[in-house]
Amino acid sequence: MHRGFVRAFGALCLPLLATAMLGAQVRVQAAAPAYELVDVSPTSGHAAAFGVNNAGQVVGGGAGGQGFIWSEAGSTILKSIPRDSASIAVAVNANGLVVGQSRGALPRAIQWKKGKPKLLGKLAGLPISLAETINARGQAVGWASNESGGLWPVLWSGGHAKKLRTLPGSTWSGAHAINNQGQIVGYSEVGGIAHGVQWEGKRFTDLGLLPGYPESSATALNEVGQIVGCAQDGARGKAILWQDGQDVFHAFQ
Repeated sequence: MHRGFVRAFGALCLPLLATAMLGAQVRVQAAAPAYELVDVSPTSGHAAAFGVNNAGQVVGGGAGGQGFIWSEAGSTILKSIPRDSASIAVAVNANGLVVGQSRGALPRAIQWKKGKPKLLGKLAGLPISLAETINARGQAVGWASNESGGLWPVLWSGGHAKKLRTLPGSTWSGAHAINNQGQIVGYSEVGGIAHGVQWEGKRFTDLGLLPGYPESSATALNEVGQIVGCAQDGARGKAILWQDGQDVFHAFQ
């Protein structure tokens, strides 16, 4: 699996995620589930869901190597572009636009509109890409890579791809989330050390580090500019919140 795909789903804080998942399993065993569980898999084979919008549309991957979208009306397979062999759907916006990746010789960022696949714009010298999320305006973010292993954050908007700014000297960065205001968050690595970062128009901000934790990554944000993510020092991790546009961390065990 391409390293960027792993990082895209929060590899920086996997120890923290694993601990949280273990705790969740213990709680489920101790009490009755509070939710109805619905199997949204499009086939009887292996599948996983990665995104859901407010209308309850769910997207994911599986189904014989193809992405899918599920709603109360049923499931639709989201096919890869012609000549590619597989696809994965990662996010769906309020209008039902889906983004993810079409996988062939070179995996590339893709968008589905009403089930029809279309490649997102590409950047010269960066033929590998993944769109991680999409806002209500149809702007998508993710990353693009070359076959040498570098990774750069990308904004797809209005049919064009734009490589976003990174910390000086970084060759490994990615964008994780974009809100409806067009604010973007992600991370930028220098010397193997990741910093959470934010892009807003022409402004680029290093969100800083939690004292005692040499790495951070911003993974999501809301419509009022609050940002969440993680800080890590080896196997130690913290869930963090940036808010009010200040270098203030709220750390949670």
